[in-house]
Amino acid sequence: MRVAIFSPYLDTFGGGEKYMMTIAEVLSPGNVVDVLLDKHLFNLGGDYLKRELSKRFNLNLKLANFRRKYFLSNGKEKHFTYTVSHHRTTCKKYLG
Repeated sequence: MRVAIFSPYLDTFGGGEKYMMTIAEVLSPGNVVDVLLDKHLFNLGGDYLKRELSKRFNLNLKLANFRRKYFLSNGKEKHFTYTVSHHRTTCKKYLG
């Protein structure tokens, strides 16, 4: 299964980010998990965010990929997405 997780607030290191990264940790073994980064987060650095989120929340995110989010538009399909914004939280499973 391919999983995409996105929040524009990953650099706040708050409670929502802990839950999202826990989902990434749990789903990473046996699945391809991409944590999507908008321009701001990409400029901070995927390696920096992965390291700091792992340390702050005591999570193993080694198997998760931190990537710029634009790649979704090039035809790569995700089977599952989890998104958080200040308007809503969405969780969708795509059946293939």
